[in-house]
Amino acid sequence: MNIFDTYKPFRNRIKKYDLEKSLIGIWRYANHIIDNEPLPSHSWYFYNGYTYIPPRDVVFPWQLEIALKEIVLNCNENGDVSIDKFPNLGTILDGISKTIRAVDSTSLNQSNIFNGVFRILHQQIVWQAGIPFRSMLRYYEIFKHPDISALLFEKYGLDATDIFLIAQLLQIYLKREPYIVPNKGFTEIGIPKDRSNNLLHALTSNIDNTRACIKKHQEYNDSWAYTKNYLREFPLIKLKNGKVICPFPYLLHKRLTEGLYYDLVENPSFPNPYGNSYENHIFKVISKILPSSYEIKKETPYIVKKSQKHGFDALIGSENTCLLIECKTYRAPLLAKASLGGEEFKKAITRLSDAVIQAYNNVKDIVDGHTSWSLSDRKIVIFIITLEPWFLDGTDMFFGMDSAIETKLGLKNFDMTLYSTIDYYICSADQFEKFCHIASKVGLDNFLQKTDKKSHSINNALDGEYSSHGKNFPSTTIFELVDKFKERLNPYFDGTQF
Repeated sequence: MNIFDTYKPFRNRIKKYDLEKSLIGIWRYANHIIDNEPLPSHSWYFYNGYTYIPPRDVVFPWQLEIALKEIVLNCNENGDVSIDKFPNLGTILDGISKTIRAVDSTSLNQSNIFNGVFRILHQQIVWQAGIPFRSMLRYYEIFKHPDISALLFEKYGLDATDIFLIAQLLQIYLKREPYIVPNKGFTEIGIPKDRSNNLLHALTSNIDNTRACIKKHQEYNDSWAYTKNYLREFPLIKLKNGKVICPFPYLLHKRLTEGLYYDLVENPSFPNPYGNSYENHIFKVISKILPSSYEIKKETPYIVKKSQKHGFDALIGSENTCLLIECKTYRAPLLAKASLGGEEFKKAITRLSDAVIQAYNNVKDIVDGHTSWSLSDRKIVIFIITLEPWFLDGTDMFFGMDSAIETKLGLKNFDMTLYSTIDYYICSADQFEKFCHIASKVGLDNFLQKTDKKSHSINNALDGEYSSHGKNFPSTTIFELVDKFKERLNPYFDGTQF
């Protein structure tokens, strides 16, 4: 499908905008929308004819990210328009909305509507999925593993602690100005200038290369709004005048936290410590938050037919329930998220359903006495905990997954009576952390009574019935980086982030 009839006039309007001034405008709006930073004057606000409305109430981060891509692609180095007031930003947002509507009107139909919702959720709701600062703390818990930190040091000359401290300090600097001094040092927190310069250089791309790489991945079809964003990999742009600008600070934040995964994923020494460190984090959450009255056990390898198996990563037991935990680090790939179905989407969903099948087989091993664990006639519940969220809430999606799971288990002669007694849920690490916090207050059994078994989702309990119990999350109890911030980022430490 060609969307050019709608996109071309939008692109031509952007060509009149000045590149550097517009990047500064995006920086101001990004800080306002993400961190509620004030804007210079009323002209930056949305005026509805009666009152001035803060842009963060009407503009979403995902829209701003697309706007940034289009500005980099099309703005003129000497344009006569800039984003220095809301109507000029509104022109770009209006063009984005019209282009997306033009695509959706011809590409979405009854057969692919769920896939359309799936990619919209991963584009839009992901910005709201969990507290960003807690995501940073969580990734530090994983990347501080000695083997992983050593790989980071090998690549950047900085260990995990130094990189995460730099990431946080940069967020503070970038609230004041959009530019990064190329030889900026962090000696005030004990990091030599040459090492920090290596890191900043690795995250910088000149404007011509940035433009070319964005254009390479751009598609003018139903994937237009969902394609790979080169600025997530290189969030610092070197302009032709030599200045280095960071127009969207949160993209830099994501690059120096969860984005470190892509630096190391191809290294054969990375996957095992990455998975183990993630499992250790989840068990730490369980043991730190849930009361000692619960039965809490960690994975214990066992033998079945001379083969060693690892089984579940953890067990949480109450009087009536045996909750079995399986941790998975894989995330929904971009091709799966951006497509309206197709093979990449099927492969991603199959991988997730195979994790459920593996979990059912692990339950059978416990029932058959191959492990040291005992279910004791309690209700069996499985949690598949993915590091990043998969937005799968929806009965149509899970009806197809459930059918595939039942078929595959049936072909393996699985005890379907046992199958019918087991509930499974798929949740993210952020959701699980909140679950532990709330369950510690209301009880495991009470929590599970309020979940949506059909959609295999715990959101009903998290965000509905028990949402009021989610306050005062114990970040300082769980996350080691908090203490390091207090120690090394003083006086920049901001306790309100908790």
